[in-house]
Amino acid sequence: MNLLQHLSFCFLLFSSLVWSVVCLAVWVWGFVGSGLQSLV
Repeated sequence: MNLLQHLSFCFLLFSSLVWSVVCLAVWVWGFVGSGLQSLV
């Protein structure tokens, strides 16, 4: 594996990790928000 392939692989891995974290944060935010609204 040359350097360019290695860098692109790391970038893909990093971007997919970031996307999963963002989706999880949005889901948790929506879940907590709806829970707070039902409490109030």
